[in-house]
Amino acid sequence: MQELTEQFFSLLGKDITTEQYYYMAKHKDGEKFEQHKSKRIKDILQAKRRPKNVWFAVNDFYYIYKTIHTPYNTEFSYRWYDRKADNTRRFNSFYCDIDFHDNNGQHLQANELQTKKQAIYTKLMSLPLAPSALVESRNGWHVYYVISINDREGLSLDAWNKQEQGIQAFMLANVSEDVDTKAKDASRVLRVPETVHKKDDSEPFLIQVRYVSKAYTMLELQEAFPPVTQPQAKEKKEKKKPVKAEKVANSNEVIRNIYRLNDSYFSYITPLNISLDWPEAIEALCSVDLLDFLQIQANVGEAFSSILRQDKHPSCNIGIKDNTYLYHDYGTGQTFNILQLVSYVSGVQFTKAVKWLAKVYGLHIKDTFQSSKTPIQPLIEANISVIKQVARQQGLGYVGKLLPLYQVIMEIWKKQTQEKGFNNPSDCNIQLSSRYLAEVTGKQRKAIKRHLYSLEALGIIKAIESKSNMELYGHKANTYVIQPLQVDQLAKTANELLEFEPRPLTDMTAEKCLIFLCSRIGWNVEEFKAG
Repeated sequence: MQELTEQFFSLLGKDITTEQYYYMAKHKDGEKFEQHKSKRIKDILQAKRRPKNVWFAVNDFYYIYKTIHTPYNTEFSYRWYDRKADNTRRFNSFYCDIDFHDNNGQHLQANELQTKKQAIYTKLMSLPLAPSALVESRNGWHVYYVISINDREGLSLDAWNKQEQGIQAFMLANVSEDVDTKAKDASRVLRVPETVHKKDDSEPFLIQVRYVSKAYTMLELQEAFPPVTQPQAKEKKEKKKPVKAEKVANSNEVIRNIYRLNDSYFSYITPLNISLDWPEAIEALCSVDLLDFLQIQANVGEAFSSILRQDKHPSCNIGIKDNTYLYHDYGTGQTFNILQLVSYVSGVQFTKAVKWLAKVYGLHIKDTFQSSKTPIQPLIEANISVIKQVARQQGLGYVGKLLPLYQVIMEIWKKQTQEKGFNNPSDCNIQLSSRYLAEVTGKQRKAIKRHLYSLEALGIIKAIESKSNMELYGHKANTYVIQPLQVDQLAKTANELLEFEPRPLTDMTAEKCLIFLCSRIGWNVEEFKAG
């Protein structure tokens, strides 16, 4: 990989070891533009053969995790970005695509094309504000004006659009009439440097970074390229609007209480007051009215906006198949029954979701395995082993520093499980006090809290809202669920947390923990907190 390419991605704030790319995937019915599910930009830049027709998203977007079931009875999860302008998480740069063609829209001859490229390069470099980076494309230049780090997070879509149009207007008037005016949306993808541009009507061409300089503040960019304050009016086309079902005001609160497994909130549910075996209980829970459970005012099959993510255009509905209510999100391609939805939102395993919903619906599940008892020590040792394995991976040593506190928590879990007489340790929710943990470990209480937030962000422990805590103490706090850990999942989360907060052990707060947990599955933090 060329040094300029590394500098280019670094200037944009792109980590090529985690950044996914877009390509033309081959399917039975032809090629389709899509995001690669497993490979990263670094993988293609280190490949022996130069990959053809590969793109990357210049700005950053919120994402969710999707799961694929393989033919080999295994599951594969990948990060799927909802690449839409109004779903932009961070604006990294402005850009222009200068694309040379003749009057008939055909490619220029090689000599003429090279002459034009050189002339425009000279013009760009002589501007009062030279580009942050120039990437040579097959038919011209990709011009980047990278935004300074301090100005990226607080930038609104409206401000970005106006500045982007201002830069394009300046380029059209002062640099070249060959600026592609359609390439001005925040969700734009551009070609990855050091990959090959190949189409049927042209010879292969290697995309290369030719120049890298520095990022600019918004003030510098606004002074050099005045933003367009009155965007061009678009011709309105009559479009049939989808049916939008109004949600009740507390739909976000419903999701928040599912996330915290707060069964006391769902007092509006009419209890079933029956006793069933495990398979019958699952069938009964899947048949309950999901619209009523989620407090969504809509009919079966009627479209409404997602209550799990930002969704300005109604893309969800709830249907019934084989006496099972199903939540469909056509924007993400996900489908959940009530048990899968609770497991997804709360982050607990399927068994825990079943037992929690049974409590909500007043359903007693007959314990057909009452005589068998799951030993807790092997579960503890397995989780500790997972944490140690992850901590040995490059850059994830900080996870191992959480182990002393986690071992103390495991002893508390073991003691409370035995005292309360649980056959299945995962059924035992534990109460943790930062004051008590500080006394036991000899560490400061503030440090204990930061480590607890880090453990929760990593998914090693999960905070829930306990009805018993409310009754005893008058507040909802300090109750946690312990679950089996997996090396791959923990390592992936640990890398993401490090990207989000480079110093989690010293700088993690309750607010940062919440933002991280919400951002991983595309939730709106403010709406979640308001719930």
